Amino acid sequence: YDIDYDRERGVFLLKENGDVLEEVDFVPRPGYFGKKTSRGTPMEALADVRAQKLILTAYQRCRFWEKGDQCHFCAFFTSGNSGPVDCQDIYETVREAIQEPGRFSEIYLSGGSDFGGEPPFEREVERYIQVLQAIGRNFSGRFPSQLMAPAYPKAQLKRIYDQTGVTSYCPNIEVWDETIFRELCPGKEKWIGHKEWVRRTLDAVEIFGKGQVCTQVIGGVELAASHGFSTEAEALASNFQACDFFARHGV
Repeated sequence: YDIDYDRERGVFLLKENGDVLEEVDFVPRPGYFGKKTSRGTPMEALADVRAQKLILTAYQRCRFWEKGDQCHFCAFFTSGNSGPVDCQDIYETVREAIQEPGRFSEIYLSGGSDFGGEPPFEREVERYIQVLQAIGRNFSGRFPSQLMAPAYPKAQLKRIYDQTGVTSYCPNIEVWDETIFRELCPGKEKWIGHKEWVRRTLDAVEIFGKGQVCTQVIGGVELAASHGFSTEAEALASNFQACDFFARHGV
C-alpha cells in the first residue's frame, strides 16, 4: 500500500497499485508531546495515543520471551531492555494530557506479562495497582479506564478493583480455538491455560459488572498455525462462536 497526498483535494489517500482505496487521516498530535516530566522523562515516551484513547504501558517487556513462550504473533516487548515505569512520571504525564479539553475519553493501561511472585503474576498485579493509583491522583473516584492484562483469579482482580479507580478490564483470549491457542499462545497456556482463562474472564464480570469486561481475538492468526484452520470461513465461524459465548455471559 501507498499513502499519497492529493494536493488538489488537500487529503491523504490510501492506494494499492495506483488505485484509490480510501481517504486517510491521522490522530492529531496531542499537546503533551514535546514536554518532559520533573525527572526529565519525555512524556511521549510514556504515553501513546489512539483517537481519544491515552495509552500507558506499565512494564515495557514481556517475560514470556525468556524461554520462547511468547505469543507467536507478538511484535512488542522484544528487546527486554526496559522494565517498570516510574509512577511519578505517569502521574505527571496524565495530569498534563488531561489539560487538553476533549482530547481523551479513556485511559488504557497495559504492559508485557510478568509471572513473577506468589501466586503467579503477583508482582505484576502490585505494579498495576501502583500505576493505577498514580493515575487516579488526577481524579476523584473512578475514572474512564481499561486495564488490559492477563486473566487473573478473583482475589487478585478484586484487589485491583478495590484499590484503584479502574472501570473496565480486558483479558484478551486472542485465540478462541483451544488447540490453536496452545500452539500460538504457549506462555498463556503454560501459566494459566485456555479453560482457566475463559473461566476467569467470566468471573471478572462479577467484579466489574456486565459490559465492563472485554476480550478480543487476533483475526487471521488461526489460519497461520501449523494445525490451524484451512479456510477463512472456518476461522470466522470459530471467532463468531467466541463472540456469541462471551456476549451471553456479559463480556
